[in-house]
Amino acid sequence: PSGGITAEDLSLNAGARLTGFELYHLRDDPGETRDRGADEPARFAEMRDRLVAKFEEVRSESPVWPEWEFPRYEGQRIEWPPYKALRKPPEHGR
Repeated sequence: PSGGITAEDLSLNAGARLTGFELYHLRDDPGETRDRGADEPARFAEMRDRLVAKFEEVRSESPVWPEWEFPRYEGQRIEWPPYKALRKPPEHGR
């Protein structure tokens, strides 16, 4: 998994463990091919710190799940909530 944060024309991207940050100028480089972190170290640090703070905020509100040892097996054993029972049928004629 990965995530990012944008400010004006800049995009800062990171993986799920928040390592390997990259900074791109979206107007000049919409394909995000040139990392500008070294060119704009102050802006890079500011955006990185904002992303880390947001990550920690979201993470603190999330449940802690144990790491799976056998994802294929353990994933099949999850008891999912009854989503279909909670869904409302679509209204016709509106």
